[in-house]
Amino acid sequence: MIIREIFFLLGYIKIPYFSLIVGFVVALVDPFFIFSADRRTLHDIIANTKVIDI
Repeated sequence: MIIREIFFLLGYIKIPYFSLIVGFVVALVDPFFIFSADRRTLHDIIANTKVIDI
């Protein structure tokens, strides 16, 4: 929850295109985490969730 709130507050920073750039970088990097051994993406790691393969 703390990390979510930090990103929420960073969205209010008046740096032009800051939140757009951060969102774009996260959207590009997140899918590459699926190729790790445990197949967890960035949001799975942040939320500390378990990936279950059916």
